[in-house]
Parts: sequence; C-alpha cells; structure tokens
Amino acid sequence: MFEVDEVKITVRHKEKWLRLERNGAIVTWARENRKNGKLEITETGRLRNEVGEDEMDMAAEAWARELMR
Repeated sequence: MFEVDEVKITVRHKEKWLRLERNGAIVTWARENRKNGKLEITETGRLRNEVGEDEMDMAAEAWARELMR
C-alpha cells in the first residue's frame, strides 16, 4: 500500500513500513522498527548519507527488498 502527498511517501507491506519525508534537498526516513535517518538529494539526483552516495533507484530497490522479507 502507498500513501503519497506533496512531501511524504509511506509504503506498507504487511507489518512493515517505510516513510520518506522531504524538506528541500533533505529526505528523512523512518521504519517500523524505529530505525531512521537523513539523506540529502545531490545536484546530480543521487542520495547522500554519512557513508557515501547511491543512485535513487538503487536505494529504492534496497528498501523494497527489506520490506518484502
């Protein structure tokens, strides 16, 4: 299930969920297991965190795999 508005996306699969909330270039994420963090959208459209950068589609694939386990 997806819930989408102008600044927030929530994806649910059974008891698991992921919420992404955007404030400018900053994306805050949270999970059902209380894990959370912040990412920055770079000028080239990649996602940057404290350990490096990823393409957005690669990050989305990783999140989807986690939700489907």
